[in-house]
Amino acid sequence: HDFMAGGKPLQVVALDMEQNKVVPNADELKEVQKHLTDARCDEVSIVSVMGVYRTGKSFLLDMMLRFLKYKDQCAKEGRD
Repeated sequence: HDFMAGGKPLQVVALDMEQNKVVPNADELKEVQKHLTDARCDEVSIVSVMGVYRTGKSFLLDMMLRFLKYKDQCAKEGRD
């Protein structure tokens, strides 16, 4: 199963600026749960990166995604 196929970013939390809180987005979390159940996943990591603009958030997430794609390709080719 290609875990990267059909993936899309989901906003699983939102900022409540009036109360200065991070609030979970129940609908998006339900979508995550449905896909995990369908894929029979035992474990999952959800990564959220927050910060002011131009501080490397996109760079960090891009590097993490590249690493996961590399690991997936290695597994397909029988390499560790």
